[in-house]
Amino acid sequence: MTAPPSLVAAPPRLLDLVRQVAQARFGQDGPGERYAHWTLRLVLFHGKRHPRDLSPGDVGRFLSHVAQTEKDALACLEQAHAALTFLYHDVLGLAVGELPCPEPPRLLDRLRRACRVRQFSPRTEDCYASWAERYIRFHGLRHPNTMGAPEIEQFLTDLAANGHVAASTQNQAVAVGSGSRQWHVACEERRTKCLAASGT
Repeated sequence: MTAPPSLVAAPPRLLDLVRQVAQARFGQDGPGERYAHWTLRLVLFHGKRHPRDLSPGDVGRFLSHVAQTEKDALACLEQAHAALTFLYHDVLGLAVGELPCPEPPRLLDRLRRACRVRQFSPRTEDCYASWAERYIRFHGLRHPNTMGAPEIEQFLTDLAANGHVAASTQNQAVAVGSGSRQWHVACEERRTKCLAASGT
């Protein structure tokens, strides 16, 4: 016999369902609250449409909005992406594939993301970001894409001549730009000059 409508339990609301699934997965309230927060923001951003009715492109537009508007864009992007991946894969059970994750607008955030993709330690990430910022400030806040080997050489030379920076510390600065051909060329030219000056 079918139970009267008043006795049939209503399905949990979306945000409550997110919290329940997260609680079952992680055994604590923290992740569920974060995931519910980002789910709500996604829903509100798209005019209260249900996430089931949104495409990956719609999710990507929301994440681009997060990247452009949040003060700590990288941390918020990572939290939002993890939350919405959990929403679609674990809560809704939809095969949407890998959700898009836009690049944060700030250069140092992009550098930090690259470090995390390569699974560098937090200490290494902080070191790389510090040297990149120091290089940018040395050149009057110019963007690195407007500079080349001469500016890199100038910065490294200043470290050696005026910065009282040990060789091991200079190597950290060299490592920051190791993926840049211009940075690599400048470093090799500087090493050549040092070897010539020492007569070796």
